[in-house]
Amino acid sequence: MILPTPAKIEDLLNASSQLEVPRYQRDYKWSTIEATEFIEDLDNYVDGNGAGLFLGTIVFDVSEESKQGRIRVVDGQQRITTILLLLMACKSVAKKINNFSLAQEIQKKITFTDSATGKSKGCRLISSESIRDVFELIAQDNWDGEFPLRVNGKSVMEFLTSN
Repeated sequence: MILPTPAKIEDLLNASSQLEVPRYQRDYKWSTIEATEFIEDLDNYVDGNGAGLFLGTIVFDVSEESKQGRIRVVDGQQRITTILLLLMACKSVAKKINNFSLAQEIQKKITFTDSATGKSKGCRLISSESIRDVFELIAQDNWDGEFPLRVNGKSVMEFLTSN
């Protein structure tokens, strides 16, 4: 029997295991509509208008965790991916307003960070293949907030419009 365990997003972002969206999962498909609704839910919670924010059930397959140090995301990848994309956007804004300590703290939630050097050691989420190249680019600690025209030979517009 599998028993649900209540957890906070903070717990996911501080976990020592890497999350992975398996190949059999659908691509990241949230449009502006779903993302906006999600952000509005977050905003209502932050403003104190909600009694609490329930992000829904997220299901993980931990059967391979001990072998690979990864946890497969069975259900909830759209929400997890969107949370990380929001954090990447916040990090970019923090850098633009010269709040580098905030940007560094946000980076620690996006990637695993070497405690000695402060450099990223890899993203906390291996995203769906459809957005992986761009996702990994913007997850990097040195991302400047700008998108190049191409990533790994593919037009960035192709990544954006394939969803």
